Amino acid sequence: MGQYYLTCNLDKKEYLDPHAFDDGLKLMEFGCSRNGTMLALAVLLADGNGKGGGDLHSDHKIIGSWAGDRIVVAGDYADEDHWPEDVKGMNTYSTIRESGEDAGWRDVSLDVLKALMDDDYVRKDTMKQGAYWYVHYGEDNSFLRTLKQVRKGHKQASSTWRKVLKETKQAKENNERLGALLPEELSAEHHDPGWLVQRLGKQLSKIVDKLNSIVPEKQVSVEMVEKVLVVVGQEYLKGHKIAPKPRIKLQRRIMEVR
Repeated sequence: MGQYYLTCNLDKKEYLDPHAFDDGLKLMEFGCSRNGTMLALAVLLADGNGKGGGDLHSDHKIIGSWAGDRIVVAGDYADEDHWPEDVKGMNTYSTIRESGEDAGWRDVSLDVLKALMDDDYVRKDTMKQGAYWYVHYGEDNSFLRTLKQVRKGHKQASSTWRKVLKETKQAKENNERLGALLPEELSAEHHDPGWLVQRLGKQLSKIVDKLNSIVPEKQVSVEMVEKVLVVVGQEYLKGHKIAPKPRIKLQRRIMEVR
């Protein structure tokens, strides 16, 4: 079985739960993530944030609160013998999972996420990630529950969530329509059909929005959407390498829609 980890502060008895940042618990799952556990750790260890360009745009008190403390990425198979005397013989991961607050440990993931939401770039990127999960899978996972808690008391996060959720729902509808119109066998080099549909769906959404802005009194009909598909499909064929057979099928489908 794989090994699970928590990032822990031995001095303050605080920890980060990767699931709260939409990361897996395995080392390479959260170690390679974007805007996740490792960013949260960097924020906690930052000494001097806010004094230079490229810093996190937040003055939350959690930032830098771990600077100078003993930090360990604790695994559930950890070898405790090489640990300091005051924690030797204790499996930190197991202690937190089994006893948690009763053992004096506190999860600071929510506090760090609140700080991250103060930053425009991180907030929008994180909300997009959450909206994708919510719209496509509808899973009530730890990440979505944490986001929900942040949105309750964070005006900017709540506003961003509503906007990206609307955009994500629209993109999903576009993708479903394109999926019905494009041949199933269609595949771009190094990508599956789902990726292609998603790419085309994003382009289609932009073109449909443009059409609505030009002729605001008219609603874009199914026929209009299909005609837009012809343009998008032709442009895609021009700029991408597609295997001969799927290319021919896409060309035929474009002719049918015409």
